[in-house]
Parts: sequence; C-alpha cells; structure tokens
Amino acid sequence: MKNPLLINKEIKMNQRVQVYRNLQKRMFSVLDKKSRRVISYQESLILSDVEFKIHKSGQEKVRRERQKNVHAYVVGNYIGNKIDIIQHNKLIYYNPYVTDSFIIVDNNEPIYRADICYLINGMCYVDNSI
Repeated sequence: MKNPLLINKEIKMNQRVQVYRNLQKRMFSVLDKKSRRVISYQESLILSDVEFKIHKSGQEKVRRERQKNVHAYVVGNYIGNKIDIIQHNKLIYYNPYVTDSFIIVDNNEPIYRADICYLINGMCYVDNSI
C-alpha cells in the first residue's frame, strides 16, 4: 500500500484539479483533472475558474444505501494555498441527503460556477461578489 505522505506532489500554478473533502484524512484530496489520480492532500487551496460538480449516480447511491462515497467535486485551476482572510466571502455547502447541488448558505441558492474558490478547514467559500 502506498504511503499517503509520498503522494504529495507539487501542484503547478494553473493546473486543472478536482478536489474533494477527504473525511478520513480531514483534509482535501487533490486530483489531477486529466489523470484523475490523487496528487496531493492539502489543508487549504485557492482555485480559479471553478465548477461545482456532482455525479448524480453517486448521489443516488448515497441516498439509497445511506453510505457516503466520493461523488462531489470542486474543479478549478490551482492558484495557491495561502489563505489570509475569508470573512467577507460566502460559505458553500453540499449535503447529499438534503441538497441536489452545492448551495450558498446565505440564501440557499444553488451554485454551479465561481471565479474564485477558497477551500480551508474542510469548508468552501466563494467571492462575495456573486
């Protein structure tokens, strides 16, 4: 079995990645978008040109079997991991048992795209200007 600490490869600036919250590691798993292989585990990331993706078949399986699986991702271009302040941004969440898409907490509106996304401490935030 691979040592998870050896997986942490350098993520290149503007590299297209897909990210999910890894519940076991309590970090974000970062996959290369092309190969779909885990390349890194991060506590925080900043992504640009973001899409919020949910695989409906995975969502249906979670609802049917009541057991979580990886089926929801934040996809974007990696632009860093130094997050200074996020207090003026909107919190985003996804709960497969309750929502069909990622949701903006403030207004319960679905969100599918964003210019910038901040992933930190297991949470997801987008720029307040949306």
